[in-house]
Amino acid sequence: MTQAEMLLEKMRRYPPDMPLAQVQAVLVHLGWTLARTRKLHFHYVREGDLPISIPSHEGYVKPTYLRQILDRQ
Repeated sequence: MTQAEMLLEKMRRYPPDMPLAQVQAVLVHLGWTLARTRKLHFHYVREGDLPISIPSHEGYVKPTYLRQILDRQ
């Protein structure tokens, strides 16, 4: 099991906060690419899918956005 797959399993448990770097590693593993960054919002795109915007609060991502990512994997 790769590190990205282990992080994906961690994400599925909906931790209260997950470090942004770990979320970004999972997104890249799932085929998303960083399109742009605006202040603390990271916009990812994937061919054939709507863009996804992930805000970072003090370097962490809230469970609401983790669900959004998991629903679109």
